Amino acid sequence: MKWWTTFPRKIAYPWKMVCRSSEEFQNLFNKMNGNVNKLYIGMYSCDLNGKMDNVTLDVVGFDMDWENCFDSMKELHEKMIKNDWKHQVLFSSGGFWVYIGCKPREYDKQTAKGKLMAMQDAAIKDTTLFFGKFNEAPLDKSIYGDVERITRMPGSRDKKRGRDVIFLKEADIQAGMDHIIALSESCPSGRKFEITTFGDKIGLDPEDYDYEKPIFTHTQYEIPDVELELDLPKDAVLNSKRMLEMLPHCVRQWVEDPEKATWKGRAYATLYLKERGFTKSQIEEFLKPFYEKMIRTDQWGNNWEHYKNAAQCSDNIFRRKDLKFPNCQTLSDEGLCDGKCSQYKGRYKSPAYR
Repeated sequence: MKWWTTFPRKIAYPWKMVCRSSEEFQNLFNKMNGNVNKLYIGMYSCDLNGKMDNVTLDVVGFDMDWENCFDSMKELHEKMIKNDWKHQVLFSSGGFWVYIGCKPREYDKQTAKGKLMAMQDAAIKDTTLFFGKFNEAPLDKSIYGDVERITRMPGSRDKKRGRDVIFLKEADIQAGMDHIIALSESCPSGRKFEITTFGDKIGLDPEDYDYEKPIFTHTQYEIPDVELELDLPKDAVLNSKRMLEMLPHCVRQWVEDPEKATWKGRAYATLYLKERGFTKSQIEEFLKPFYEKMIRTDQWGNNWEHYKNAAQCSDNIFRRKDLKFPNCQTLSDEGLCDGKCSQYKGRYKSPAYR
């Protein structure tokens, strides 16, 4: 996957100019790299005049810049690994880009925009990722369907931060954020331009997606009204013991077991309770005493502070209408279900599917 090596293509620092050949690009790169704060390159090629009346879609990109960008990157990367889809992970000196390969297809600009949106929706299906304001959501919404998008130039230097923009290997991702930052700050010259591509399959083909009616979207689905398992008025005082007793085995673990209450487990617990009909305030009142006791070693101190202030979990779950609690098979595939309850083998499904 060397999607940025075909020309003409725009380069930006940050204003855009057209590089008509690889030689022209190399000269400009050598001249500007390290002398400007940040260096960018167009996601897709253009014509000699910089116009994009027709666009060849050959990659699908995701920009992650919010506070939990490492977790978001890792979630999408792990899904791609599971599917064996070709993709790359780029550390952009502060956040991450994930580039997913797609079968090259040329379209007029408007059609390309719609197909790109549909492929982006398809790639994040069955994840907790969604688009929003760049520093408040897992995915920067400005990249959604943007065929004229510029992205950080691989191998370039962030002059202000003193970091290199580099592709990551699996060992880097597993080593964590501190390792990645340290690597980018003192990156060996040969490593700066080393390309790592994961997976063997091209998992996306623009022809599989209808531009006017994207197959997957995070705006069309609305969870219908469901029957409450507990007949509680909205201002009821919650009985934590009773609530724990009504939870499935997996959800109960995500609430009270510190080892099981991962960020994804906390999100799914919130989603489950939302589907049972509980309000946002009731859910927070119920979860807070449990998550406050779960100590963290980072700046947040405990899982409740991370849940409420860093991940803004309940806010995000209640803002989105497309999320559905997964069935047992999906939870098992994600390592979140141990099969120790009567609802195992896929018998439980979200009320949205009933």
